[in-house]
Amino acid sequence: MNFLKRLFRKRLSHKDQIRLKFRDAFDGCIKSRYVRSSLNGDAMIGGLLVYSAIVNTYKSLKDNEDMQLLRSFCILQEGFDPINILKEELIRAMNKYCGMEIGFEELEKF
Repeated sequence: MNFLKRLFRKRLSHKDQIRLKFRDAFDGCIKSRYVRSSLNGDAMIGGLLVYSAIVNTYKSLKDNEDMQLLRSFCILQEGFDPINILKEELIRAMNKYCGMEIGFEELEKF
């Protein structure tokens, strides 16, 4: 990330900074060397690989011990739940990379 983006992000609210961190995590999982090297031109296998990368990133962020600390801090100090932001970014990533329109009620299966 270049220097100007870092300066810009420091002026954002805590909620927006967390949103951008989650967005970067989902974008990074798709752009990772493993996913890019595994895409071989087969649309179905590529789609499943991208889908599984997004879901695994979501699960690892949601189940992380640091997420529980962040969640407690944000709820008590800032008044918002980062899990809801994580879910919104999951929906965005699924729509952007997989072309899937999912809702909050469908997130329970993840």
